[in-house]
Amino acid sequence: MSCSAIENDYDGIFHDYTRKGGLVYEHICLPENALPAWNDRNVLWNAVEAAEKTKDSRLAREFIVALPVEFTLPDWIRQVEEFTEALVADGMCADICIHDTDVHNPHAHIMTTVRPLNPDGTWQKKTEKEYLCVKDGEERGFTAAEFKAAQNEGREKQYQYYVNGEKKYLPPSQAADYQRVNKYPKSTKFGRQNPISERWNSEEQLLKWRKLWADIVNRAVEEKQLDIRIDHRSFAARGITEQPTIHEGVSARAIGGKSKPTERAEINRLIREDNKLLRSLKETVKRLTDAVMNSVEKLAEKLETLRINLVSLNFRRGVVRGEKSSAESYVVDTGSSLTNADGLMKELEEKQAALTDVAKKLNRTPKMMKKTRDTLIVEKSGLHSQISELDFALRRELFHLNADSPDDFGQIREKLDETKALIPKLQAEENKLTAEIDDTLSDYRDTESAAKTLDPAELTERRQLLRLIKESEARKELNPQRDEYAERRFNRSVDTVSEWIGEPPPHYLTEQEAAWLEADKRAKEEAEARRRQRQEERDRKLAERKAKAAAKTNHERGAR
Repeated sequence: MSCSAIENDYDGIFHDYTRKGGLVYEHICLPENALPAWNDRNVLWNAVEAAEKTKDSRLAREFIVALPVEFTLPDWIRQVEEFTEALVADGMCADICIHDTDVHNPHAHIMTTVRPLNPDGTWQKKTEKEYLCVKDGEERGFTAAEFKAAQNEGREKQYQYYVNGEKKYLPPSQAADYQRVNKYPKSTKFGRQNPISERWNSEEQLLKWRKLWADIVNRAVEEKQLDIRIDHRSFAARGITEQPTIHEGVSARAIGGKSKPTERAEINRLIREDNKLLRSLKETVKRLTDAVMNSVEKLAEKLETLRINLVSLNFRRGVVRGEKSSAESYVVDTGSSLTNADGLMKELEEKQAALTDVAKKLNRTPKMMKKTRDTLIVEKSGLHSQISELDFALRRELFHLNADSPDDFGQIREKLDETKALIPKLQAEENKLTAEIDDTLSDYRDTESAAKTLDPAELTERRQLLRLIKESEARKELNPQRDEYAERRFNRSVDTVSEWIGEPPPHYLTEQEAAWLEADKRAKEEAEARRRQRQEERDRKLAERKAKAAAKTNHERGAR
């Protein structure tokens, strides 16, 4: 590609392509950590060859890009080097060659290295051997460097042994009585992939590179105000059902220009005729489809399907929101109670330690030191009162946490962490349902606009017949157990959707449902009243305990 002469150090063969024509530009681009000597093409590619040890190694990756004929050589160089800069910035060495033949078929060959570089300019490994080591029945993969630390933790490599005539992988500690098959430990099939090489070899990265080139060219043609654009995506990805033509090549076009069309040119001619027929058929099908879809029956079916989809989506979003609200309340309440309980337990430990210390001092103080003993007795009594109050407060937090003792806090914290992890998932599900609702509502309004040309009475009659069937099916799907609460949620969802689409609500609030709502309201009020009563009772008992403790302390002081 570079029209140069290179001697291959691997086999000693001298390759001379200096008489090859068509080269208009060549350049080598290197990252900062590459060796300066690699600016010599001969040195670079022999270094690449020397780094590979296996006979089937991949030595390089080649990008072949078509250059727009509307530009000149300086423009092509600028576009190709802008594309190559991104490759070099990612750690590749790149060899650029731009060709332009007599028939004006400009294109560039960009050959890049496939091994990442270390900071010192040496090649990184593409893969590393990964040994599958075991400990307590758990199997994990480790490289040779990682295995040293894993071995200190008690992990062992696994080898094949003959066990009752069969080959089986076992760690040496479990295979004392068996004969080993070979010296090779169990490992993963392809080893540990270098993450950089793995990314370079991925389809996602290939699409990014294709998009980068398309963006560079499209930006250049916009600057020249040319009415052309290129697209890096395939026909399938763009939703184009036509067949793409095949590459004819320079030689085929040259032959076709001098004599009869070549086989490839004839294939392309047939493809263009097929695509023309395909476009005509698609236009016909579209006209027929529009005529069918704009009939009363089809539009009524679509409108009612979209309406019941909105009802179902809103119902499911309500369920998710309820679960999220419950989870958030649980996290706040439980987290607060756990924090309070931890603080109370810590304070209890401090007070009990202080009480023990005071008791020891009191025991060591002679009875003749009455004043000192009285002070310690008062301090001991006060600590008893404080410990009693803290113990009561801790029992109250245990009651809130539905725990028998602080030993249950571990399980409560696990549940709290699980609930915290659940909240983002519920939020994501709610966002997804909201987006689906917006899209479905937009589709409904578009369909409703298309139905304005039809007879409204006939359309309404048809929709009412379909509505009964679809609502009945949706109720069975969303509420198979006929739960009263879910039934009411479904009815509220129907009313909400009616408001969205500009219809009067179906007035599902029957006497029975009104009674349900009133019962719900009364139940909530009674629950709130019971909660307030329990809180007042706890506060009253706490106040009584404090008053008794204070009275006892004052009495003891008065007695002394």
